[in-house]
This record gives sequence, C-alpha cells and structure tokens, in this order.
Amino acid sequence: MTLVTIPGTSAPLHLLNGDCALEAWPQEWREDRLVWRENYLLGPLPETDDLTEFSRERVEVLHRSAPERDKAGIFAELQAMHQPLLARAAAGPVRLWFDRCPFDRVMLARILRLLSDAGTSPEILLTWEDVVWDTANFRRFRCRSARLTTGDLAYGAAQWEGFRRHRIAPDRVLENLPYDPETV
Repeated sequence: MTLVTIPGTSAPLHLLNGDCALEAWPQEWREDRLVWRENYLLGPLPETDDLTEFSRERVEVLHRSAPERDKAGIFAELQAMHQPLLARAAAGPVRLWFDRCPFDRVMLARILRLLSDAGTSPEILLTWEDVVWDTANFRRFRCRSARLTTGDLAYGAAQWEGFRRHRIAPDRVLENLPYDPETV
C-alpha cells in the first residue's frame, strides 16, 4: 500500500520519493506518509490533465517496463497516490521530501503541477536536499524546509509542462526553484 496512515494525527502528510525513503523513515516518527512511485522518465507522457485518463495511459508504459506487474494493480497504485495527496492537500499541510537527482526533479515538478491544479491553498513544505534519504538524513533535516508559495506551484507546473513537451531536460527541471529552507 502506498499510504501509511497513523490514526489521530494532525501532522502534515509526508510525501516520500520512493520505497527506500519509506524504509528509512524513523520508526518513532508517527506521521502519515505517502510514497510516490511513478517514474516519469519512462516513455511518453500523456497530454491530458485528467488524472484518470493520464493514469490509464501511463499504465501501458509502466507495464511495458515491468511486465510481471498486473495492469489493474498499476492503475490502482497510481490512483492510490493521487487521491490521498489531493484530499490531504485540501485539508492540511503537505511536506515533500526530495533529493535533487533528475528522477526526483521531474517527480517533484509533477506533484507541484497536481497541487497547483487542485485549486486549494494548502501549506506545502519542501525539504529538497542533495542527499539520499536515509534515517540519518531524515533526522538531520527534520526541522529544515521551505514554505512554497502559489508562485512556486505555478513555476513547478510550468516546469512539468516544459518537461512533458521535451523542452526541458530532466536534470534542468526546477533549476530556478528558490529554495531557502527555514526552521519549522
């Protein structure tokens, strides 16, 4: 399952950049976590902004890269990422934990696009460091993040579109995102 929910918490939803990050998450941190597993560097990206149609088209690409996985399961996993993120973003804070590799840059741009399209104004905190997210780094950067603005979301959405249309290389996505972490 993608979403790890801890009953009764009012803390932010922590969005992690993969299963390795989830495995490294400090066990004593009892907060909701959502793992983002989509690899946008694989295959063509649909032109649609409709999430259901986008996921249906992506299933074909992802299934080709992992034919042992069932298409229905891939589709369900994509939905299990989108729905909790958008629901939680409408209701409360979201904290994004990403590194600066091309894979994560593109993933982060996609998420910023989704949050921008959501039409809500959630508090979005970004911890974006040039590290591998292991337990020590989670603890090291626990109190450092940047608060993203609606302008940052718009920039991320534009970067996603630039990447999707092959105008921006993965390692250049979000290169001008102002990142000034503060203590939170």
